[in-house]
Amino acid sequence: SCQKYGIKLGVYLSPADLYQIENPKGLYGNLSQYSKRTIPREVPGRPFSNKTKFEFEVDDYNEYFLNQLFEILTEYGPIHEVWFDGAHPKRKGGQKYNYEAWKKVVRTLAPKAVMFNRGDVRWCGNEGGHTRKTEWNVLPFNNTELTEFTDTTGWEDENLGIRERLYNARFLHYQQAEVDTSIREGWFYRDDVYQKVRSADDVFDIYERS
Repeated sequence: SCQKYGIKLGVYLSPADLYQIENPKGLYGNLSQYSKRTIPREVPGRPFSNKTKFEFEVDDYNEYFLNQLFEILTEYGPIHEVWFDGAHPKRKGGQKYNYEAWKKVVRTLAPKAVMFNRGDVRWCGNEGGHTRKTEWNVLPFNNTELTEFTDTTGWEDENLGIRERLYNARFLHYQQAEVDTSIREGWFYRDDVYQKVRSADDVFDIYERS
């Protein structure tokens, strides 16, 4: 449908897979050993048209997640944005995310895609679909290396780009804000009876105001 109507497609893939967290046999936080894994994992009778291969030192869950990423970025046409959040809704076994491996897969397979929450674009600080009255794009960061930008700025603060912050920053980085909001009463699919879908006019109004 996106290709038919000339719309660029972005995908949201939650780092925290609730099924893998809640299932007793789930891979999330299962304390598995890190070892060298090939992405994508070979599946009998399931060839991939894209022959790119990656090797990473990862645990079971990161391998699972990387295989998901590989499929999403190679099987369904061009992807123009990949949206990660920082979700750790439930701690299970101290699961760590290998963002560097995820980034390498995205940069290799979808080099023109922007990445949310990992340096290209950033969160506006709320899930209501609106920005601040003034939304600065040049932001101050104080990490020791200009590699990762997550959790270095209080995204919910009222004014991210005031001069006092800029003066005292170790780095300045141009990072535009994006808004997000649910089109239902909660995130992800639910029964229509209990989760009314926003009208097209409502969603378009959010788009224009943001």
